[in-house]
Amino acid sequence: MATVCKITLDAAEYRKELEAVVAESRAAAGSLANLPDRQVSVTADTTQAKAAVEELAQTPTPEIDVPVTADDAPLETVREELEQTDAAARKTGGILAKLIPVSLREQAAQAFGAIREEMNKTRGGAGNFLGKFLAGGGAIGIIAAGIASLGKIAVTAYRNWINGMKEAGELAQRNAANIREAAEANEQLRQKSDGYLSRLSELSSAEQLSNSNKAEARKLIADLTKSYGDLGVKLDETTGKLSGVDEAMVKKLQRDKDRRIAEMETELRQLQSDNAAQAQVRDNAGIPVWFGGDVRLGGEADAKEAGQKIEENVKRMTELRRQLHEQRRSDPVADFRAKRQAENADLAKGNQERNRSFGQRKSDDAFNAAKDIDVKIANRRQGIDAERSSRQRVEAEAALGSAQTDYEKAKSAGDRDGMLDAEKRILQAKQAILASDEKIYAFEQQIDTLNRQRAEAVKKITDQAKYELDYNKLIAAAEFEKAAVLKLEKELKDQNLKLSEEEKKKILEQREALQKQDTAKQIAEAKEEVALQQLLVDGNYEAYEAEKLRLEMKRQGKKLTEEETQELLEQRKALKELNLRQNLQEQAYGLYGEAMTKAGRGREFEEQKALRDARKAKGGELSEEETAMVKQLSAISYAMANTRETSLGDTSVKTNSLTARGGFAGGAKLPESDKINREIANTNKQQLEQMKQIAAICEKLGTF
Repeated sequence: MATVCKITLDAAEYRKELEAVVAESRAAAGSLANLPDRQVSVTADTTQAKAAVEELAQTPTPEIDVPVTADDAPLETVREELEQTDAAARKTGGILAKLIPVSLREQAAQAFGAIREEMNKTRGGAGNFLGKFLAGGGAIGIIAAGIASLGKIAVTAYRNWINGMKEAGELAQRNAANIREAAEANEQLRQKSDGYLSRLSELSSAEQLSNSNKAEARKLIADLTKSYGDLGVKLDETTGKLSGVDEAMVKKLQRDKDRRIAEMETELRQLQSDNAAQAQVRDNAGIPVWFGGDVRLGGEADAKEAGQKIEENVKRMTELRRQLHEQRRSDPVADFRAKRQAENADLAKGNQERNRSFGQRKSDDAFNAAKDIDVKIANRRQGIDAERSSRQRVEAEAALGSAQTDYEKAKSAGDRDGMLDAEKRILQAKQAILASDEKIYAFEQQIDTLNRQRAEAVKKITDQAKYELDYNKLIAAAEFEKAAVLKLEKELKDQNLKLSEEEKKKILEQREALQKQDTAKQIAEAKEEVALQQLLVDGNYEAYEAEKLRLEMKRQGKKLTEEETQELLEQRKALKELNLRQNLQEQAYGLYGEAMTKAGRGREFEEQKALRDARKAKGGELSEEETAMVKQLSAISYAMANTRETSLGDTSVKTNSLTARGGFAGGAKLPESDKINREIANTNKQQLEQMKQIAAICEKLGTF
């Protein structure tokens, strides 16, 4: 709401003081005539002064209502009315100038100069100075007092006016600051809302939301609705899916742009209003002076302050206009859609690359798993065809052709920038094609390797078959030397070695000598074995053991002393005695078991045997739990080994000759089915019980 300042210019006091000036001027003429060392002739004609007083008396007291708003029209009216008052004061001052001698006018000019200086110092300086000056009395004091009264009127009017202008400017500044603060708060809210929508976008990508995510989504939608109204985001409570997030983002972006522009325009208008008010203060600062020329008294601080505020406002307005220009040119919705399209393109490219990589991986796995070379080659040829027809290669080849065409066009037109751009695209396309060529080359190399491997394998088999055939022919013909030479050539070829004839001859001689040595060794060992077996046949067991030990040590390359030989023979003899006792024990225990079984105590024997074997396996006595478990297993084993076979009786169908020839069916006798079923059920029951017992023991042992 605008502030209304009412200014009343009351000249009554000034009239009284002016009449006093006229009266005093007469007395001043007499007093001036009596001044020492000076002769002054003064004509005190008061006719014109009286006329001025009468004219001033006829002038009505002006009252001015000043609405302090951003509109400067009322201020212009104030300025015009003040100018009228100033003109009346100047007219009166001109009349007084005619009444006062030149010397007094000079003194008055000095006095008013002092007044001007004092008023420029401080806001209250003028009143203090005039009070002291008028206290001296005299004609000059009276004249100054009259002018001071008019000055008081002007100062009061000016101060009211300047305060009103400052108040208007401060109001505009406060409004602009409030708008700016509100815009900053709104911007924070907008950014926070962007975070809400980003989170909703993340939640919308989920197949199904949990209860906590649903609660979060509801809160985010509610917060957005408070700031922007219904943006169209929907939560399906049944499926737990979010929809309409991208559409909501589009609506929000457009509303945010409109609101930013409105906020900037409002702040700009407030700053413009403040600048208009500050310009009035700057251009009209100070009080008009009626003596000493058309200048103004004071107001330097007001003008400086107003200028600084204008400068600050201009900087802010410049920044606002720049931001407004950027906002009006911006298209956040198009940017958002372009971003989404780019993201989708990246996802599509990523999926395409992953599918291609996955397909290549499957092809490589099939290639590595294949054993047949033809299958491997077919796999790699398929990879070559797929690479040559791939989308990346086709697009790269098309891009290369297009870029080459653009390069030639730019070259013909002398467009250097166009040539550089086309050259860059040519290089990028060639890089993509080169990467594809590298893959094709790798596949072709694998095919060549497989073909070489197959050819080498065929040649190796053929060469081996030919070698074996030739070697066997030489052996059959008793041409052993030639066979040895052929074998050596084959070995050298397999190892990719080349030897001179002399080296080959030396190797053959060494092999022949080694063969003779080996033959002699085999003959000697065979003779020793025959002699050893002869001792065994003759029953000379001690000599047999001694000779056997000697041959073993000889073949191992060891040499024993007579004492060591005798000690080993004694240890072996003791070991054989123990083995004999163990065999005899086992035979006796076996006979003991047969006797107990024939006596009907087979189950008891099986239990004793099981405990004996368990103690032997453990290497010590059994615990109570182990003993019970061994006995249980023994009982089950005995029962399974001695379970009688299921006896179903005679299952054949009995009939007579008449029934066999097609007579009455009642003449045939069928097996007893109930008896057979009972027998089968009992057998199955016993087997099931045994299985349960075995399973329980196994679980206890930790095997199940």
